[in-house]
Amino acid sequence: MKRIRDLSMLLVCALTIAMMLGMTASAAPKVMPDGGVFDAEYYAQKNPDVVGAVGSDESVLYQHYLNNGKAEGEAEKAAG
Repeated sequence: MKRIRDLSMLLVCALTIAMMLGMTASAAPKVMPDGGVFDAEYYAQKNPDVVGAVGSDESVLYQHYLNNGKAEGEAEKAAG
């Protein structure tokens, strides 16, 4: 019985660790030089087509957001 309990506890620990490794952390929105608040990581994740077209540089993504995404109603995507 003790062996089953030990194996069960080991399995629970292993599953917990596996789940934690699968989690992704999200960067916090950043105040940009012009005072706007933007989360480039979130914007890139929600707009992979944009990353494919312009790349993943934070300043380039922010410019894309200002020039295109903001007008297309992407504000909630930028703020994260």
